[in-house]
Amino acid sequence: MGSYGLQECFEKATSALGYVPGVQPVLDGHLRRGFGFAASMQGSGLAKIHSAGVKLSLTASGKYELRTGAVDVGTGSDTTLRQIAADILGVEVADIDLIAGDTHRTPYDSGSYASATVYISGQAVNKAAQIMRSRLLELAAQLLPNQPEQTILTDKTVLQQLAAAAQEHQVFLSVEVEHSADESSLSFAVLGVEVEVDIETGKIKVLRCVQALDIGKAINPRICHGQATGGIVMGLGYALAEELIIIEQGRILNSWMRTYRIPSAKDVPPMEIILIEKADPHGPFGAKGIGEIGTNCTAPAIANAVAHATGIRLNQLPMTPERVWKALNQ
Repeated sequence: MGSYGLQECFEKATSALGYVPGVQPVLDGHLRRGFGFAASMQGSGLAKIHSAGVKLSLTASGKYELRTGAVDVGTGSDTTLRQIAADILGVEVADIDLIAGDTHRTPYDSGSYASATVYISGQAVNKAAQIMRSRLLELAAQLLPNQPEQTILTDKTVLQQLAAAAQEHQVFLSVEVEHSADESSLSFAVLGVEVEVDIETGKIKVLRCVQALDIGKAINPRICHGQATGGIVMGLGYALAEELIIIEQGRILNSWMRTYRIPSAKDVPPMEIILIEKADPHGPFGAKGIGEIGTNCTAPAIANAVAHATGIRLNQLPMTPERVWKALNQ
């Protein structure tokens, strides 16, 4: 465990939701309202197993080329990995050209899974950029001794001169790094919800949702917010609607989008995402994973809120109106 912000997650989530310990459920005719919380932890990558390679090169144009086997599966990692390199090298993100997920042209990466891309692949980029920075300054000290460090790293003309000189002197301004972590640092999340349960129909309506996440450094906060928001919505489907109905012969009865219910925009309640940033010593810039952690808490938090509102404990997902009604009337 590199860093630990679970207590802060609890405090922020309960405060933002306006929850007071010991509060009684609200009764309004056939409607019951209650609060529920859940906590979760998730490892960042697989220690000593998950491996990522990157290759970083200075091109003749004065821009950098970053090659990685990591694939952006909608998480924004293409942007985040370039941000890491750009920050260390002192350039803009647009100055980092990316080639990703091309098995013919990129180093090996174990894959985009296990909340590992920033924590594992990002650390590989971090290491490669640090080595590249040192090589540039070392070469400039020999060829351009009067240039200040900031100019060497940020001036395109100077970088072009260095690239040309390196080629002439057969110095390779290309760095290839492979990284696998010895630790799988833990991310933490606390999700709080307020729900309304109709005891006549069994329908659960999520009224509000607050999630606080301890993810170390948020390298790109906007991407992290999007990841956490998407995770909650996936969790809503898992908790309330998504279920494959398979008959004895093995045929799926609800294989269409109109019969297999996933959350739509109108199903999503007001949501608040709170990022707790306590730098982790094992991740790049102190970052930890934010992949699965955003989904894990939704179903148990809703189940706890239903228990608070009605007194019944649901142990099967999804918590459909039929199942809730049966539990209420047993």
